[in-house]
Amino acid sequence: MKNFLLFTLIFCFASSLLASTKEEAEILFSQRADDEENALKAALIYADLAKAAPDVMTKAELLYRESEARYYYGTNLKGYWPIEISGVAEVPDEYKKERMAIHKIAYEILLPVMQELKAMPQSDDRDDLLAQVIFFYGANLGKWGENNGPVASLGQWGTLKAAMEEIKDLNRLAETEAYGSYRILGRGFYKLASLPGFGYKKAVTYLKKAYEGSLNSEKTTSIHGLNVLFYAEALVKVDETALAKSILESFIAVNPETLHVGRIPETKVEQEFARKLLATL
Repeated sequence: MKNFLLFTLIFCFASSLLASTKEEAEILFSQRADDEENALKAALIYADLAKAAPDVMTKAELLYRESEARYYYGTNLKGYWPIEISGVAEVPDEYKKERMAIHKIAYEILLPVMQELKAMPQSDDRDDLLAQVIFFYGANLGKWGENNGPVASLGQWGTLKAAMEEIKDLNRLAETEAYGSYRILGRGFYKLASLPGFGYKKAVTYLKKAYEGSLNSEKTTSIHGLNVLFYAEALVKVDETALAKSILESFIAVNPETLHVGRIPETKVEQEFARKLLATL
């Protein structure tokens, strides 16, 4: 009996340490806009916690949180450029190699646990978690490709496309980062538009679904700033500039704190880029 009580006390103490450490990571990530290094610190905490995770589901959640934090760190390293506007805001080439390495780590850490989740019996909880894991795998793979050069990374397109279609198969489009899979696919068709089989019209098809599927409660704009920016860019390319201007203006007019509650720092910068893009149209 004494041994059992001692074990219980040790287990509860260890659990409280886990919770407080996870809370520390969450706090650091919430402070990412103050310093992108906070996101990296959060990622490292999640990585350590994942090593001691008691089961696959717990490990998967910690690892996708790590990947999410690394995604932020990579995209914000030395400046956040959600889109590149020629002559206005462009990612310097000397930053791209370093960013590429960060995103490579962030998608590779998810590969083993993704397969472990797929091997588990189907359940709503597993599907929710698997969709998040697949999304951040794809988001980082896509950013790796952007920094490497879209054409140079063409060999990974099939892998990325198949991964994003898995989220659709899981019936988790809306729940997973506001139609994030369609956003990533649309961005891919946009970035590779000059190649056979791609094109701006295909980009618009996916990005329109992402935008319209993620509208705020007032139906005035998407809750996700990247759905707005990517869709507007693509619309301009298919001679729908008036519509592009309209959705940019609607996005700028909304209080960022009323949109995606988990992305307020990103939304604020994306509104600034919406203004910059609008000024070029």
